[in-house]
Amino acid sequence: MLTFTYKKDENAVVVDATKTLNEEAPYEYVSKMRASILVMGPLLARLGHAIVALPGGCAIGSRPIEQHIKGFEALGAEIHLENGNIYANAKDGLKGTSIHLDFPSVGATQNIIMAASLAKGKTLIENAAKEPEIVDLANYINEMGGRITGAGTDTITINGVESLHGVEHAIIPDRIEAGTLLIAGAITRGDIFVRGAIKEHMASLVYKLEEMGVELDYQEDGIRVRAEGDLQPVDIKTLPHPGFPTDMQSQMMALLLTANGHKVVLKLYLKIVLCMLQSSNV
Repeated sequence: MLTFTYKKDENAVVVDATKTLNEEAPYEYVSKMRASILVMGPLLARLGHAIVALPGGCAIGSRPIEQHIKGFEALGAEIHLENGNIYANAKDGLKGTSIHLDFPSVGATQNIIMAASLAKGKTLIENAAKEPEIVDLANYINEMGGRITGAGTDTITINGVESLHGVEHAIIPDRIEAGTLLIAGAITRGDIFVRGAIKEHMASLVYKLEEMGVELDYQEDGIRVRAEGDLQPVDIKTLPHPGFPTDMQSQMMALLLTANGHKVVLKLYLKIVLCMLQSSNV
């Protein structure tokens, strides 16, 4: 697809992108996962042009890519959509600028960071996403020679550099996967230990679990979850980080179905709620 090579074992992936990259990410690959749109920022930064099929993947609510396009255009790229593909061209190179996101989109923040890392001059992202993954990405690029500050706040500054170099980096644990396992332990009224789970990365979730009566033991290398008997209902409202994550709403709904009471309020995407209720024959 993009002509880079990689080797993978149980705990690591080694990527070699020293060869000239292919500018195109075709539909047959991109359609499988919505996050595939994230190849556009790096392609624009390295090649100055890219062709990326419109993304597919999860269908939780409406997750448009307008904020990605807005950021690329602000950096100097010309964008147009044709036959299901996004065509991006920055023939004069990307140039640093100020970008205010209409919504703190995680994907748009990531894409703009990656594109701006090799742009000329300074880029300022306002109303940026603050998720732990944003911080980890910024740390990773900085280890490669990038100059990014403010990750984890709503204002991120990227000073473009001429090139980046290879590096060895340990990514943070997946907080959505960890949260899903914590909820699985609570639903089954079990006793499990989720190694690698980080409380600070999922504070909004663990506080709701404790509010329901789930027992959580925070240890140095993970979180132990224990639950038994009746659990109490809680109200949930999905919000940008550090609020309750959208990607945990389905799991939380399943847990709340096992709780006492009838006044459970889920302020979620209407589309996904209706879909779940229909599939559950509620």
